[in-house]
Amino acid sequence: MTRKWIGRTAVRLYPPDVRAAHGEELVGTMLDAGDYSLFAFVRHLVSLIVAGLLARSRDVLSQPLGRLASDMVRWAAVMTIGRVFAGVVVEQVRWGESIGWAPATIWIRFLGPALVLALFISRRDRATGIVGLLWCLVYALHTHPPLQPATLIYVLALPIVGCALLTIAPRRGLDPGRALVLVPLIPWAFFLWAFLDWHSVGLFLWQSGVGYLLPVAAAGLFVTVKPALALATALSSSLLAASYLTSSILAAERVTVLSIELLGGAAIVLALTALSRRALTRT
Repeated sequence: MTRKWIGRTAVRLYPPDVRAAHGEELVGTMLDAGDYSLFAFVRHLVSLIVAGLLARSRDVLSQPLGRLASDMVRWAAVMTIGRVFAGVVVEQVRWGESIGWAPATIWIRFLGPALVLALFISRRDRATGIVGLLWCLVYALHTHPPLQPATLIYVLALPIVGCALLTIAPRRGLDPGRALVLVPLIPWAFFLWAFLDWHSVGLFLWQSGVGYLLPVAAAGLFVTVKPALALATALSSSLLAASYLTSSILAAERVTVLSIELLGGAAIVLALTALSRRALTRT
């Protein structure tokens, strides 16, 4: 691993137009500084990384609000299907029950969600949308008992709208960082695992509601570099709150507390996105 390779890797943080126009110049300046001392090289490298992140954040957050909202719905659709998949995988690993080889079961629980995630990450929007809509159709037809309002609100509403957008109006340009859609799914899977184990940590995460907010917090860390991820997680959490309000499974008091927490977390992410957009696009 050479200093030149490190510099070129750091320059990839910049938007494509800046990288094409000034990439080699930025790397050259860093290498020249490194001729004096290792400390100077590290200092310029850190400066290069910070400036690259700021430039990319400014570029991303300056997108039109319509495009940002559209991306939010697309990401939220994939994330919602991914959450269902994460829950199934955690249950399967934790309990080790038979998978069940009925084609509809395999499609709903494993194959469909895995394909949606893989296609979305590989930036195949139209294929993602078609597979996602097919997953929604099979889910609606083969779920028993009949779908309840809570399920329609949380599990199917976003996937249907988002996958329709992916199918009708796929993104043509580069959209790096699609793998970040997995970021909220990891803490969600951890929460479900801890909850199913019924240990003290799982009980705390469930009773306090912190476990439901872990995906929101994780996605919020990327609000300046991938606002669609943070906003999609907030939107998904808001619909989860709405689904709880129509559910008869949880006690009324529990529903109220969880809904307030989820909507509060979503409001914080929305505020952070708005403030970041205002601050970075004016500098």
